[in-house]
Amino acid sequence: MAEIIQADMRQVGADVSLIGEEESSIYARQRDGRFGMIFHRTWGAPYDPHAFLSSMRVPSHADFQAQQGLADKPLIDKEIGEVLATHDETQRQALYRDILTRLHDEAVYLPISYISMMVVSKPELGNIPYAPIATEIPFEQIKPVKP
Repeated sequence: MAEIIQADMRQVGADVSLIGEEESSIYARQRDGRFGMIFHRTWGAPYDPHAFLSSMRVPSHADFQAQQGLADKPLIDKEIGEVLATHDETQRQALYRDILTRLHDEAVYLPISYISMMVVSKPELGNIPYAPIATEIPFEQIKPVKP
């Protein structure tokens, strides 16, 4: 993905330098903002949007660092706090809409990919069900097929 973006940016006259490094170094850059562009994905159900937005207020997260230059960063953080505390569904929807619209208008995030789940297994295992959370495998629902 990075090489594709690098090639596309070169076509419009922008030079993008790619840095290959160990995972711990990448996380260190995310924590202190030493990056110009970073690839990231949302956490998916059931964490979106509340947990994903909540992390944006924590300085050790790449999202916090990426938003540092935004004029309305204090308002975004304030509204994230409000949306997490409200029990009023109408207010919650309005706050989510405002937060996500502000981030969209500032082009902090560019949606460039979509993650889907795949399962590869032996036919003897039968149908493999999907869980609502990408990191979970519902082993209790797997029904092996008799040969």
